[in-house]
Amino acid sequence: MYYKNLLIKNLGKFFIAILFSTVISYIIYKQLVYPTIIPMISNDLVHIFADWSVIFNASVCKNGNVDVYLKIMCDPWGRPHVYGKLLLFFPFVKSLNNFYYLILPIIINFFLIYTVVSFFDEQNFKKKLYLPIFLFSFPVLLAIERANIDILLFLIMVIISKYKNLFLTHLLIIISFMSKFYPIVFGVVFFINSKFKNILVNLSVLLIIYSLFIFIEFDDLVKIFKNSHLFSAAGIYEFSIKGFIQYSQGLNIRFGNINLNLFKFFFILIPIVLTFSVFLKKVINNQDISNIFLLNTFENRLYVISSATMIACYFVFSNFPYREIFFLGLIPWILKSIKRDNNFFMNFYFNVLSFKFLASTIVTYLVQNKILLSFKPLLVYLKYIIDFYLIIIVFLILLIGFIKFISKNKQKIIIYK
Repeated sequence: MYYKNLLIKNLGKFFIAILFSTVISYIIYKQLVYPTIIPMISNDLVHIFADWSVIFNASVCKNGNVDVYLKIMCDPWGRPHVYGKLLLFFPFVKSLNNFYYLILPIIINFFLIYTVVSFFDEQNFKKKLYLPIFLFSFPVLLAIERANIDILLFLIMVIISKYKNLFLTHLLIIISFMSKFYPIVFGVVFFINSKFKNILVNLSVLLIIYSLFIFIEFDDLVKIFKNSHLFSAAGIYEFSIKGFIQYSQGLNIRFGNINLNLFKFFFILIPIVLTFSVFLKKVINNQDISNIFLLNTFENRLYVISSATMIACYFVFSNFPYREIFFLGLIPWILKSIKRDNNFFMNFYFNVLSFKFLASTIVTYLVQNKILLSFKPLLVYLKYIIDFYLIIIVFLILLIGFIKFISKNKQKIIIYK
């Protein structure tokens, strides 16, 4: 009976994922996602999976002894390779052309959709109604339409969280880091329910491998950083504290003859101050938050890696919004906390996360389709504020969880010192 119910449950998730995949494929095929998503056009043709194709274009060019870090001759836009050399070694690229350029990205996109659907497993029906908000959101649609490699890294992150094998965890983190830079923070998973000695050993192993990689690939890494402008966004497409500050400084808010620029920062501070004045004590005393680093569960591991990734990306890099898909990794832990103890803060947190995806989608649609043009500066500013507000909540929760972890292991840390 157990296996029968499990089969029915998995089939249900599979068919729901198929349904969402079909609808998303249709709106992309009919080009309904444009110009909300900026189309990649070459020779009057719209190219889908453009971020994915550049990787395999680089693999083809590499076989022709071309320096793909300078320019990819077989790419429609001549884009240079801005990822690790590891991604240049896919086998049989020329003979499996259709598989690599079309079938494989479709499979990876489907696994993303299926994974997000599975996050809502065994939750109440009301929460399942939020699924379209996430799957039809601007960041998710952009990632799927471009078939961006962040999807693959997100799925790797889920596997690391699901399976606690130490060798597999090291291997996947190293592969991720050799593909892009920010997965270096995936190593935060070694803090979860670990002895201080084990944390030092695991982080030391990663540090040694990272250092060797940087030493061996130094020349290519220099070329990648020279092309850093290619993975930097701006305006409505940017997700970073740097972009927020620059946009805020350049924004001029007036009401008639009245200059309201001094009030810009109140729009940022008021919701943060109100939130923490109401919830700070509850957050500090919340058992699920206290146990984030203390219980080695799938939900905790995924939440910690997702949070650390989003915080690092937001404060260190300038990101395109497809990186916001890592916020999806917060969902299982939040929903599990709501199910275990239906407290008001966790419901509020889930609603803020949902609102972020919904608001980002609506605002981006209005701006990119040139609707309410006179309000464009304020709409873009609103998107920045929402991003910052959510990141602050994520940061606070992770910080409190880490402080609780340090506090519980303080004696052991002193001994090892």
